[in-house]
Amino acid sequence: MALQDSHQLIQVRTSLPAGRKQKQDFVEEIARKYGCDPKKISAGYDTLAAPLKPIRTLQAQSKSFAKNGTWCWDVGWRIFPNNRFDELVPQIQDQKAECDDLFREFMDDYESTVQESISESMGAAVIDDFPTREKMLSSYKFEIHLAEVPSPEIDPRAGWSSEQIRSMKESSRIRYESAVKDATVEMLGRIEEPLKKLSERMGAYTGGREGSFNDSIVGNIEDVIGEMISGNLLDEPEIKNLHGRILRGLNGVTPEALRSDENLRDAVEKRAASLAVDARELIERVATCEGLAL
Repeated sequence: MALQDSHQLIQVRTSLPAGRKQKQDFVEEIARKYGCDPKKISAGYDTLAAPLKPIRTLQAQSKSFAKNGTWCWDVGWRIFPNNRFDELVPQIQDQKAECDDLFREFMDDYESTVQESISESMGAAVIDDFPTREKMLSSYKFEIHLAEVPSPEIDPRAGWSSEQIRSMKESSRIRYESAVKDATVEMLGRIEEPLKKLSERMGAYTGGREGSFNDSIVGNIEDVIGEMISGNLLDEPEIKNLHGRILRGLNGVTPEALRSDENLRDAVEKRAASLAVDARELIERVATCEGLAL
């Protein structure tokens, strides 16, 4: 199945107005007090940091959620399998709606917020330190963009010369292969890290409080194992092989069994370390375009 048939792209774009101001009178006062060069001092504050914090936090959470089960693509886009659409996109749309509502409420009371901030600043802030209402509205953004995975063999425009067509196709091919490579490296990195952590924790655990570990140490690996199927964008046999070996190597392993069985911990420590090394080797080969079809 072509990648264009099994996956699609998503991009979440956000922006929020800022009230950052450089206060030159503060700079000069500090320079006089400490004998510093005023050109080397920065003294300022963000007049909108506190009132906009809930919106900024929600925007950050949405962009973070958009990375869950997706992999980096080209220039801000992320690729994800079609079967994740229903659990990914509607939630981000709900977050956007909530964020839009919060910003609308903030702007409904903007003038009062400005006056309150000026009063609380004890003279440090003045009305000119705050963006105008028009600037505020034009600076806010929360956009969700979906797109098809582009084909490296897209049809050129009519009337192009053969050299233009060749150049366009070559450029498209390079961007496509680079995007696939970056997404695959990210996916493999997600499995390498919890494998390394599992090995380290097994080596440190002595059966008591020292070196203790959370139940999630196994669950974290199980989560990313599931992503390896849809994240294997070009159906690479070596990635399939690694996926199968991880499944077999951790089959039946539970946090309870690891805590109670020293021999199992020793075996899992070595097994996880070896698998992490194999994942790292694949990462290096994919990143340098050596050894895999990528």
